[in-house]
Amino acid sequence: MKRRELLIFANKSNQDLNLKNKNTPRVLSGLKEYNGEFGITQKKHLARRTTFGLTNSEFNLINKKSLNELINSLLVTTADALPPVYPTTGVSWTDKALDSQNNGLYLRQMKAWFLSNMLKSGFNIHEKMVLFWHNLLVTEADTVQDARYVYIYYSHLRKYALGNIKEMIKGITKDIAMLRYLNGNTNVNGKPNENFARELQELFTIGKGIEIAPGNYTNYTEDDIKAAARVLTGWKDQRDQLKTIFDSTKHDTKDKTFSSAYQNTVIKGRTGINAGDDELNDLIDMIFKQEETSKYYCRKIYRWFVYYEIDDFTEKNVIEPLAEILRNNNFEILPVLSALFKSEHFFDPANYWTMIKSPIDFITSSLKTFELKLPDEKTDAVGYYTFLDKLIISSALVEMNLLDPPSVAGWVAYYQTPDFYQLWINTSTLPNRNGYTDALVLGSKYYGSTFTWDIIEFVKKYTTLPQTGEVLVKELSEILFDKQMSQKQLDYLGDTVLMQGSPIYEWYGIWQNYIDKPNDTNAKNAVKNKLNNLLKFMLRMAEYQLS
Repeated sequence: MKRRELLIFANKSNQDLNLKNKNTPRVLSGLKEYNGEFGITQKKHLARRTTFGLTNSEFNLINKKSLNELINSLLVTTADALPPVYPTTGVSWTDKALDSQNNGLYLRQMKAWFLSNMLKSGFNIHEKMVLFWHNLLVTEADTVQDARYVYIYYSHLRKYALGNIKEMIKGITKDIAMLRYLNGNTNVNGKPNENFARELQELFTIGKGIEIAPGNYTNYTEDDIKAAARVLTGWKDQRDQLKTIFDSTKHDTKDKTFSSAYQNTVIKGRTGINAGDDELNDLIDMIFKQEETSKYYCRKIYRWFVYYEIDDFTEKNVIEPLAEILRNNNFEILPVLSALFKSEHFFDPANYWTMIKSPIDFITSSLKTFELKLPDEKTDAVGYYTFLDKLIISSALVEMNLLDPPSVAGWVAYYQTPDFYQLWINTSTLPNRNGYTDALVLGSKYYGSTFTWDIIEFVKKYTTLPQTGEVLVKELSEILFDKQMSQKQLDYLGDTVLMQGSPIYEWYGIWQNYIDKPNDTNAKNAVKNKLNNLLKFMLRMAEYQLS
């Protein structure tokens, strides 16, 4: 998808709306602090990119604040979430002995609990960064097959999500879920397993760079993978105690020599109980000394929050300065995020509405927009987690299965050239996205748990003149799309979708008839059915897929 160009059409009728936007002129903007207009458009852009959606009430609160005030609120590590408790027992399973019989249920609840934390996050980036790191430092629950391990892995991501990247990488290297997922627990002297050592460099830190020759990349070589695997020998997970241990008898105590890509660094072999940590620290220090490592992380951050295309100008004027900030702050991530979200580049109009919402963003922001009331977690824990479990299934159907990315590389929309975000939309996922939003509008049952949503009350609350068709359509479009629609689009939505060919002025009579006779079923249904049709159509439109 070219910048500022919409290529998604949720159904054939949308093609009549001429949704292909004119190109927005791109300002050659860098990291200079933004001092332009900071109104609703800019604040909604910031909220769309950095949160899992806001209710109208939550947005009204942030709308009163300046850019610096919002960044200070946004970049805050939230309090630790209480461990999940199984809804039918009220008991936490995270620190108990492995319950093989119920482990599958606990894994499903772990996913639902992850989603629950996102839905509760409000105007705060913490949970969005947890998802960012989960996509970058991947494990798969289906492979790990122990809900307790997955909980510890998630807790590690959450602890360091807004903290120090070097410390996060050191910890994830010894994480019990990661040890199992990438076979670090079978990496021993004499029979090194190179799986984790490869992904540590290729995906978790520095990246390959350009291939120079077979087995030789710009940033490391195959021999560097072998040497790193030897550094990492001896670590294993201890299942009964839910912790990682280092077995010095399984560790390769000889020196490890790296290639010229790492300045021919030699990591001295050690013995004893501290050998594992000492050599690991040397390995991570060596990797993080390379400037390419800081650039690698900043490109990942950029593609997560701004846009997938990184041209030469962006590389020089955004990525490289961000990488310098990261290095100068010893790999603390907060200064990087602050600089990015305060920058002219982030608020360049050419970067607005250029992402296709990820499935999780799509699902959570829809719930927030309509302020749907979920079952109460305290009084109806079973109903609450049943509902969330259905949302997890819905997310998997649109190809974003929480805690089970498709591979160690994460979700393809964040790395697969040249399509990136466009990969979220295909002949399978688009009907499922449409089915999800249809269900929200109609208040369908989710595995026995029913939510109700009164579309008429929503319209009364959030539009100024619901009796006037033109105003109704315009204000609903502003709520759903955060942007100004063309008059042709608004006319189509009013005349063809809402009124189904009847003059738009007739809406006044239909609405007023309901207001005069609110208990009349026919009058109420006449309004409700037309609003349902309008909302279902609008939620299928290209604009609603964009962030």
